[in-house]
Amino acid sequence: MEQGVDIFSAIADPTRRRIIQMLAANDLMAGEVAVRVGSMSRPAVVKHLNILRDAGIIFTERRGRTRVNRLNVIALDEVANWAAEIGGFWDGRLTALKDAVEADFKKD
Repeated sequence: MEQGVDIFSAIADPTRRRIIQMLAANDLMAGEVAVRVGSMSRPAVVKHLNILRDAGIIFTERRGRTRVNRLNVIALDEVANWAAEIGGFWDGRLTALKDAVEADFKKD
């Protein structure tokens, strides 16, 4: 699937992260998302949904006469893998720092 928007750029916005959290709990129509966001117009919410869709984070399916937005959890694997990789890097660095400090402390 070709993605028009980088997934990391898409999740950089706090409103879009909030929408992702909403869709993690339930599939929602754009109007329902707009009501839950509250402080934003429906066209603004639709723009956010379009960015999430372009990044492959959500997809929209027709259910009768309505369109329902649904989270594509698989697309978020890239973010989860990156976060795990960075977390592992920092765990290793902090362990090395701890070991160095403790070794230096034992010398004194």
